[in-house]
Amino acid sequence: MNLKQALKEKNRLKGKFTVLQQKLRKHNVAVENERPYDPNALLEELMRTTDEMVALKARIHRANAERCDLIYKLAELKSLAKALQWIPAAPVWTSEGKVPLQKMPVIDELRLDSIVEDIGKQIETIQDELDSFNFKTIV
Repeated sequence: MNLKQALKEKNRLKGKFTVLQQKLRKHNVAVENERPYDPNALLEELMRTTDEMVALKARIHRANAERCDLIYKLAELKSLAKALQWIPAAPVWTSEGKVPLQKMPVIDELRLDSIVEDIGKQIETIQDELDSFNFKTIV
């Protein structure tokens, strides 16, 4: 299986884990003979799914080792772009004390928008490179 498929499988296992966990929580305590699921079987399946996820995540981690710099950069650029979108960039009127005062931004909205756009382009380039790597890399 290639890395792209392994990542999809990891997400599938994560979803399966969540469903099993919810069923176990719901059906572990119930009126005898009114359980649609066997809690012991659910627990066993939950444990097997956990083992599968651990093994798969380890394989994914080993396969990603040579590209971890790009993976980390992608995550940090996404965080940076999100953070920059929350920076106030318009003048603000305030009444500190008794006199109205206009506070002016140092970095204006156009510059912030341009920076975020550039970061978006970097994100797209890195994502394309990682998509290609994920498709070619066997785990």
